[in-house]
Amino acid sequence: MSKTQTIANIKADAKTDGDLVLGVLEEEIANMHDETMHNYCMGIDKEVENFYNSEAIEIESEETTTLSQQTLMRKRQLLEQRQQLVNELFKAVRENVIAQLDGPLYKDYCKRQIDALPAVSSACELHARKQDKDFLLEMMYAKGLNPKYVEIYATCGGFLVVDPKTNFEVDCRLKSRISEARTWFEGHSGLTL
Repeated sequence: MSKTQTIANIKADAKTDGDLVLGVLEEEIANMHDETMHNYCMGIDKEVENFYNSEAIEIESEETTTLSQQTLMRKRQLLEQRQQLVNELFKAVRENVIAQLDGPLYKDYCKRQIDALPAVSSACELHARKQDKDFLLEMMYAKGLNPKYVEIYATCGGFLVVDPKTNFEVDCRLKSRISEARTWFEGHSGLTL
């Protein structure tokens, strides 16, 4: 077997092993997320149920104005607690994302985003962290693009592609993705009072 064939076999094995590890990691992250969300929602549902039960007892025994004040206070406390829990959840998500920036999941994310880019002019701009410059430019070149590199500060990683000819912008910064996920979560989690 030639040296070139041996190297190709090693690369193929490494890619296969990497894909397996990536799959296991993605499954573990999804399972952890699902379990956390389930437990979180169950706890909030129980708190809301307890809140409504205690309010029903107070309605029978207190004046309307006192009840109104207490209800508002409790709702505010629950909203504060909900906000604190959501903040903690997304802080953990952000920390998890930052911890993955040097790993294969991050590079795979970037590659998928670059592969999915809509048509942009070959002279577009790539806004990215300095430490991501080389591999992102390599991926852009492979797609047939020759972007101008612009360094940005992005603690969570990701990149921005700007086409100055069409004023088109594709935001693949992970901070933006986390923000979008949080907005979706807050609107769809069922954690409303």
